[in-house]
Amino acid sequence: MARQRIAVIGGVASGPAAAAEAVRTAPEADVVLFEKDAHISYGACEIPYYVAGWMEDHHRLVLLTPARWMAPNGAFC
Repeated sequence: MARQRIAVIGGVASGPAAAAEAVRTAPEADVVLFEKDAHISYGACEIPYYVAGWMEDHHRLVLLTPARWMAPNGAFC
């Protein structure tokens, strides 16, 4: 029987959560997360603070990079 393949579209908020749940539910499946941007999770609620100038470094908004997602014992596992 063919291995189950699950595609998750969108990397902000619900995308990584859905992919992680898919891995927990079907650990034998191939789960792929597709995102068009360089980061798969960021603090969207904090963007007004950045725009207002209360936060100088936009990198502080990044919560999860693809490298962190794939790292052993990372957020994905």
